[in-house]
Amino acid sequence: MNSSAKFFHIFCCLFLFLSCSKTNVDLKHDLNIYQNGDIVFRLGDSSVSNLVMIADEQSEYSHVGIIVVENGTPMVIHACPPDLNVISRDNKLKMDSINVFFSINNAVNGALYRYKDCSIAASAANEAKRLYSDGVMFDYNFDINDTTELYCTEFIEYVYEKSGVSIIGNKHHSVDIPGIYIEDCILISDLMSSEQLEIIGSF
Repeated sequence: MNSSAKFFHIFCCLFLFLSCSKTNVDLKHDLNIYQNGDIVFRLGDSSVSNLVMIADEQSEYSHVGIIVVENGTPMVIHACPPDLNVISRDNKLKMDSINVFFSINNAVNGALYRYKDCSIAASAANEAKRLYSDGVMFDYNFDINDTTELYCTEFIEYVYEKSGVSIIGNKHHSVDIPGIYIEDCILISDLMSSEQLEIIGSF
């Protein structure tokens, strides 16, 4: 094997190793892979999840949360509405374990993304913990101009904005599906398509 062929062989092996190292992680059981500020996505099979998928045709997922590491254990803080027939005005930010967030009852599949600057990600996680402690409510009005209540994608963008960056930039959309019209909102695909995030793994 000549030097050019050896270089090509090494390059291919390295590429395959790096690719596999991201897609073969066990998001449900390997808790050591999670870091403060990581962003986790999941696809549910509830009526709310189905509506999200109809509204956002570019997305593979219907819900999103942010990782905060508590005493060495990764937890997910997320703004999660109940199903359509149990809407409650007392629906606060939730904090769930990885096992609950990615449980078979909640997630058909899921993914882990990471912001490239770990210090900013850690700051966003701290902001998320503050909002959770404050008992911030779910935003049923999907009003991006009112941050006293937050829906799931708005929550992620907000905690990163408070840390000095925008994940989505100028990507805002209107949603117009039967029975629902939202003039200006943040979609799951807006977060996933950000060049500032890299995928760590999925299932």
